[in-house]
Amino acid sequence: MVNRAAQSSAPFEVLVSVVIMGFVLVMGYQAVTTFYEEQCKSQIRDTAQDLKAKITEAVSGNSVSLKFFPPQCFSDENKMFLKVITSRQICTSQCNESIEECLLFTYRSSDFSYDLCLDKVPTITNFLTSSGGCADLDGFSTVDFRNPDPAGDDDIIPRGIYNLQNRTGSAETVPKICAYRKIG
Repeated sequence: MVNRAAQSSAPFEVLVSVVIMGFVLVMGYQAVTTFYEEQCKSQIRDTAQDLKAKITEAVSGNSVSLKFFPPQCFSDENKMFLKVITSRQICTSQCNESIEECLLFTYRSSDFSYDLCLDKVPTITNFLTSSGGCADLDGFSTVDFRNPDPAGDDDIIPRGIYNLQNRTGSAETVPKICAYRKIG
């Protein structure tokens, strides 16, 4: 009699075990997905901070090398560029100081949005192209970080290795930066 009771409860115990195992697998998958997403967001923030530091250094007169490779973990990223904001409210919120206008690095996807204030870079900084004052360099093309694709709708700074050069003349007050991106 005892064996029959044990045998009749065995399928129920297996079913409960399968349900618990399935729950554990789903929760584990969600935890890994969340960890990956947070790690990706952190890498995008770090890349933006590096971009800010290198542009700030270039504006101060130095030529600098920049490795700009933010991760592509959001399939629908649709904006990644520099943008001048002329709203005291937004600039105060983003830059932690009361200013009329500011320069922001902007990243947008449906799952993640991020803005970083480039507080040490004047909003009037020009990012020149080869047709606008940058000399041609073999193996490089120029990119305007404010308008990465002037011929299209792609508002994404191309990933790559950059050489940022300050082309501001000695009598000029507006910083002029040539952002050379290595081809290939």
